[in-house]
Amino acid sequence: MPYRKLFPKLFSANETLHILNGGSQAALSASFDLLVWNMWKARGRGWEDDFQALVRDKEILILQESVFNCRFDPLFAGNDKFEWVMARSFGDIETLSVTGVKTGAVVKSLAQSFFISPDVEPLFRTPKMVLATSYPLSGSEIPLLVVNIHAVNFVSIDKFARQMKQVVEAIGDHNGPVILAGDFNTWNISRYKSLLALAGDMGLTEVQLTRKGRLAHLNKHLDHIFYKGLTLESCKVLSNVRSSDHFPITAKFSVL
Repeated sequence: MPYRKLFPKLFSANETLHILNGGSQAALSASFDLLVWNMWKARGRGWEDDFQALVRDKEILILQESVFNCRFDPLFAGNDKFEWVMARSFGDIETLSVTGVKTGAVVKSLAQSFFISPDVEPLFRTPKMVLATSYPLSGSEIPLLVVNIHAVNFVSIDKFARQMKQVVEAIGDHNGPVILAGDFNTWNISRYKSLLALAGDMGLTEVQLTRKGRLAHLNKHLDHIFYKGLTLESCKVLSNVRSSDHFPITAKFSVL
């Protein structure tokens, strides 16, 4: 039926979380590198080569528009360096491939939780996800909490704010180091100011990035990293990587 071809498969809460592998280290290093990247469903030319190069020296990978049940599965299932935790957003009715946010780490996660956006995007009626995972961190008595988000798009600021409240819930009363990162879809100033206010209330600092405008996103910057309880050593936007409509961002953090 045309309806079934047009509208994607949605997942129940029991079907949303998907975990692969177990990681290769006992704890994250006291100084670690991470990658934040909306990977555009791995459909860009040269994506596979870019991905393999980007993950080689990273301990944490924070991915949006990641995919599962497709030809790139061996890059994840066959890479036992990382544990992969995915919160599945929707599936393609015809190809059966699945899209969502995915966090990889060289250590097994201590806990996982996810939040399905209370509002959905227009037309295809798809939700967006917040995924929270925690990891043992060398030099810290308290685990590192990583919150991976793909924010709902093409909706009102009130609906955007409702999903941001889920970020507050995801972080909760965690009193240790935190990284909040992903594609926030901050394509207008109201969304960005709302995000900054929320981050400030939670004591999070934004990583200041040097970037070039992207015409494809109306020259707005959609991807951000926030943190607390850590020292930022370096960060970079990899504008030479063109296999997605988002540039990858790398950063190095260390324990205070």
